[in-house]
Amino acid sequence: MRELSFVGLSDDGTSLVLSSTDGTRYAVPCDERLEAAVRRDRSRLGQLEIALDGTSPRDIQTRVRHGQSPDDIAASSGLAPERVMRFAGPVLAEREHMAVQARETELRDAGRAGTVEELVLVALERGGADVEGLEWDAWRREDGRWSVLASWDPVDEVAEGATAALWIYDPAGRTVHADDPASAWLLGEVATAEPEQAEEGSERPVLVGLPAPDDAWDDDTDDPDAALTAIVDRDSGGAQVVELIDRPPVEPDDASPLDDLYDTLPGLARPEKARTSRRSRRKAARAVPAVAEGDVEKGGKPRATVPSWDEILFGSRNPES
Repeated sequence: MRELSFVGLSDDGTSLVLSSTDGTRYAVPCDERLEAAVRRDRSRLGQLEIALDGTSPRDIQTRVRHGQSPDDIAASSGLAPERVMRFAGPVLAEREHMAVQARETELRDAGRAGTVEELVLVALERGGADVEGLEWDAWRREDGRWSVLASWDPVDEVAEGATAALWIYDPAGRTVHADDPASAWLLGEVATAEPEQAEEGSERPVLVGLPAPDDAWDDDTDDPDAALTAIVDRDSGGAQVVELIDRPPVEPDDASPLDDLYDTLPGLARPEKARTSRRSRRKAARAVPAVAEGDVEKGGKPRATVPSWDEILFGSRNPES
């Protein structure tokens, strides 16, 4: 290494002028790295060196927090691993702390009670896995929650041969949710399958509406609202027809609440109703046919005749007039 001696500042004051033993002069720009080296601030000097390589300390910590390893960052950026670890160390400690919090989260619901780690250990031991080789890790997601990973040596009886399980941990609510089938298996959760739709050729009976035959009802029948419906069992290949008669709606009862009082106290005189119900009037109109003038039943009084339209408009006329 050639030794240089300090000569002074350049005319513009932006560089240091150095000279070798043979009189050759050199210029060294005055920048932040030179200032940090003169102050012997190694931490600041390392940050500046990484920034010049295109990767700042903040970028390193962000990448580590989201799951990248220091070795991967060193390989992709070309930085020395020890320089990356200088800034990745605190973030790795944060990831470990979040993994511990997720493992210690209590799960208490139907059929299970204990921490996440306790339930995982029980499931792994039941499946014959080596719990000594169980490893935990965590990294931050884009939504602010954390992904928690548990990994172990493969065993066929554990989660169908899976070697890792992933959960979602919410530090704010201290909740843990399964994020893949292996994690659900370890926690004893059973996946709920969506109900399957009936396919063609299914053996399930179905309800089918059938058209009514021509003689299902007559125009002169007292109940013109009769209908038919059928339950067809596709398994038997035949149709069983069940006749359902749809009765007309029941009209409201005209009985007064005072009727119960009159029935209870027979001494009270029941007043006559000033008005009759519409249903009673309709029945009376059908029951009493109109008779011609002069028609008299034997042994009875002559019935009232039905007034004509002229009599309604102009008043009744005296037959003698």
